[in-house]
Amino acid sequence: MAQKATLPPPAVPPALLRPSEKLLRYPDVRARLPMSRSSWYEGIKAGRYPPPVKLGPKMSAWREADIDELIQSLIAGKQGGEQ
Repeated sequence: MAQKATLPPPAVPPALLRPSEKLLRYPDVRARLPMSRSSWYEGIKAGRYPPPVKLGPKMSAWREADIDELIQSLIAGKQGGEQ
């Protein structure tokens, strides 16, 4: 029986590829931004911190890119205020 030749999958242009989005649970966020859970959620409610991605009724996570961006903005704000 002759075997059918298979073609390789088409190449995806790099512009269409999404960077992988790692999700962080609260303990991972807290390791990067040490603060109490209540202060963290108060900041989310006030719009100072990024909103979570709901993974289930009792499970939330945050995009690593959003947390990294928050840290950079906090560093920039602190450096700008020390002048």
